[in-house]
Amino acid sequence: KPVSLFDGKQSLFLSKTGSLSQRPGPGALITDQKILEECLIRLCGYSVHSHQHEIAQGFVTTAGGDRVGLCACMTPGPTGKNAIRNVSSLNLRISREVTGAAREMLRTADPMRGILLAGAPGSGKTTVLRDAARGISSGEWGPCRKVALIDERYELSASGAEGHCKDVGLCTDVLCGVPKAVGISRAVRTLSPELIVCDEVASLEEAQEIRAGLYCGVAFLVSAHCASIEDARSGPIIRMLMETGAFSKIVLLEGAGTPSKIRMVITREEYDAF
Repeated sequence: KPVSLFDGKQSLFLSKTGSLSQRPGPGALITDQKILEECLIRLCGYSVHSHQHEIAQGFVTTAGGDRVGLCACMTPGPTGKNAIRNVSSLNLRISREVTGAAREMLRTADPMRGILLAGAPGSGKTTVLRDAARGISSGEWGPCRKVALIDERYELSASGAEGHCKDVGLCTDVLCGVPKAVGISRAVRTLSPELIVCDEVASLEEAQEIRAGLYCGVAFLVSAHCASIEDARSGPIIRMLMETGAFSKIVLLEGAGTPSKIRMVITREEYDAF
């Protein structure tokens, strides 16, 4: 099939000459399974084995912190972990480090009182979180704060053999490759953070660790999937997180068409009144 690129508003198709069009033409760049498998090997740095834990969850994170979603046939391997075969598509999400992306959010909400950053996929949640961690720990919005960054998928810090590719701040400790619930618990016990930052909280176990961290005096800045104000009102994940008492405000982002732009801010009192 032809290679397509999504710009936040529409899918466009790439030609062999590098031009884009709304429909694939005769000169469209076509992929096949062999090309996809070769791409996956390159994305893994020619070491697919070292990425097996990620692959079993359906993605690979590149050295630059870009997450690549995998579509393939998943079968149980000899060790009990999933193995993949017949790769059918790769979804490359290109991350961007945008200095100042969190400025609007931090003007309207105090991270030390807890912020739940909500938005649809592609709305800029990870970009805002990364910039917030950088600015808060580097003292751009007050004193330098001790931040613990739980980077389960290596996207926030783009950590690798050469350290962190992304700037996450002067006073930020980074825990990479651990489940968020485990990372939150470990950070509270061993890193004495003032603020814990993590992306895409989506389970009861993670919410319970946030509640435990709150009781220990730690503030939280986390993101969760939420496409609309209706989702914020009735969605189980948002409700579960708000019930922890860790968040004074929900900051809802616009969407993929205008990444990192705030649609609205909902206070705890307004949320409780829904």
